[in-house]
Amino acid sequence: GPGSDHLDTGTPTLKHMQALKDLSMSTEAYEQRIQKLEKQRAEVAEMKLASCQQNAEKNLPHVEKKENILEKDKIFLYSRYHDALIAQLQETKEENQLLRKQNALFNRKTENYENEISRLNKALLEAMHKENSQKTQVFLNPSVTNVDYGDMVTQVEVLKLQLQIYEEDFKRERADRERLIEEKDTLLETNKKLQTQLSKTSNKMWPKYSTPIYASSETGTATMTCALRAARGIYKMFMMGTDSQISSRGSKRNSPRSYNNYQWYVPGQLPPDVRQKENGDRGSLSGPF
Repeated sequence: GPGSDHLDTGTPTLKHMQALKDLSMSTEAYEQRIQKLEKQRAEVAEMKLASCQQNAEKNLPHVEKKENILEKDKIFLYSRYHDALIAQLQETKEENQLLRKQNALFNRKTENYENEISRLNKALLEAMHKENSQKTQVFLNPSVTNVDYGDMVTQVEVLKLQLQIYEEDFKRERADRERLIEEKDTLLETNKKLQTQLSKTSNKMWPKYSTPIYASSETGTATMTCALRAARGIYKMFMMGTDSQISSRGSKRNSPRSYNNYQWYVPGQLPPDVRQKENGDRGSLSGPF
């Protein structure tokens, strides 16, 4: 009846008891299996760690050898770069010396041109005074021949042409000199940059070695290293002297002489490169007075 069904549902049956027993037994089995797997995993991890340590100890000499080779290659490349910088500095120094010689030559030529222009101005002034005196004599004494006067006019024209040629040469020489000064300043700037790069590479090459690694292997290499250090010292001394000379000459260059502002000694006339057009041919020396 309904009462018996209610009692059956409230009390555990044999089937339920067997299922609970099987469940508890399977849980214990799973726990044992998990512990066994954990133990196996730990053993495998220990074996892998031991194998890695053995491989590391076995490959350690090979790794150290590779590191030494890379370090030597690095030092070799820095030394090659260092040598290239020194060679480039030497070329720049030679070009600087050549430009100084050319500058001195142009200075001498400029002085010669100035002296020649002064002489021609003086000669032209004397010729103009003599021409004026000849003109006065011609007007006062018409019987005087005009041959000397014509020769004097020709000489004056020749002097004017010579003066114009010298003036053009002088301007061309001055332009060349300004170009040389610009090239010299460019070389000095390049020289400073190379010196800065040289000091940087030297600091990178020898940060932790009192002497280079390859200096103790061969006597010739050690000698080369000492020679490089001596060359660096000599170069620094040379650059100190060069900087002092440049600073002493800088004041002169900052206040250059105006070569184009030479004095024109002939009153009432313009220089030969300027043509005076006023009242027809009145300013010409060969025209009538």
